[in-house]
Amino acid sequence: PPTSQQQQQPSPYAQPKPPPGMMSVRLIVGPQQVAALTRGGQDRLAHVREMTGALARLVVPLDTAAAAAGDREVEIAGTQGQCSQAQQLVQVLVQQQQQP
Repeated sequence: PPTSQQQQQPSPYAQPKPPPGMMSVRLIVGPQQVAALTRGGQDRLAHVREMTGALARLVVPLDTAAAAAGDREVEIAGTQGQCSQAQQLVQVLVQQQQQP
């Protein structure tokens, strides 16, 4: 345990707590779903941000096996309503990729 003179350093993997009234969620997406969100060099998450007002970005998961498999996480932050809308919009974009 740290002494009173030492300050405990936060873990580099610690997630900051969102401010009051805000929340964050993470969705795991596979490599094909990542392609749906970045198809043609377009950042479709920019569209999600514009439409919902939520923060939405792709991040590499902390799970090294998932990262090695090409999985990514979509991190969404905002109010409960913004997060809900953003999750729905991400799901629609991913489903569009899966349709022939």
